Amino acid sequence: MNKTPLVSVIMNCYNSETYLREAIESVLNQSYPHLEIIFWDNQSTDESAKIVQSYKDKRIKYFYAKNHTSLGEGRNYALKECTGEYIAFLDCDDRWVTNKLFLQLSILRENPKIFFCFGSYVRYFQISKREVVIRPCSKKIYTFTDIFRHYPINLQTVLFNTQILKSVDHYFDNRLSFSEEYDFFLRLLHENDAICISEPLAMYRIHNNQITNRHFEKASLENEIILDKLLALYPELSTSYGVTYFKGKTAYFRAKFLMQSNEKEEARSVLSPYKFLSPAFFLLYTLSFSKTAWNIADKLKSRG
Repeated sequence: MNKTPLVSVIMNCYNSETYLREAIESVLNQSYPHLEIIFWDNQSTDESAKIVQSYKDKRIKYFYAKNHTSLGEGRNYALKECTGEYIAFLDCDDRWVTNKLFLQLSILRENPKIFFCFGSYVRYFQISKREVVIRPCSKKIYTFTDIFRHYPINLQTVLFNTQILKSVDHYFDNRLSFSEEYDFFLRLLHENDAICISEPLAMYRIHNNQITNRHFEKASLENEIILDKLLALYPELSTSYGVTYFKGKTAYFRAKFLMQSNEKEEARSVLSPYKFLSPAFFLLYTLSFSKTAWNIADKLKSRG
């Protein structure tokens, strides 16, 4: 095993000039220096290209897309350019802690059968300047079953074993624009496990109006695509409780969109088949009788 394995860091960029230097420097200043940045410029029209090209660091490899694509498709192109034994992603408005790669490499090299490592992160609210540490690790080892029911992974915190990553038939589904990461991780974890560590590894920036009501409609539609894919790949899932819970989550996304569209009765109809699935679903069903109560609960849940 290589004592100093190369880490490929994918940065997909589209008009990201505002926080780009902060993101790039958080990679270049890693305590583990043996890395390459695969910088995929998705035809930016701002100063992003000038900023990245101002760094005279041979570890940065700049690529300009032939066509403007979705984020997932851009990541697929960038993955083909990676030469490292490990792969990580960083969005151009986020940043890493200095010892991120060192911590994760130590863990993955001690656990060669583990596919990837992820961890805690700081959610930074750009408008209010508030920071909230998100600690997703309720356990150490995560399996397909775990994330099928609850998705705890922030892509900025992940470090992948490249050899195992290449075992999947495709990476990011170009049909998906909201749930492409969830689909990606579900397929990856069906055959492999992951480790979660409690240390914060990244700062994830939350912008104003980052999530809109239309996103929840899209999430419900894309979840249906994901479930169809999973059942085609793994028919044995069809009788599992996880599938029922997944359908319940999809119904919640749809109901959230409907409630914000003042369609209470339809939202309640969507939630009704799942109201006894868990106490949380029963509460959602009850709240759907009052838009005021629903909105208050929703604000409390999402307040940063």
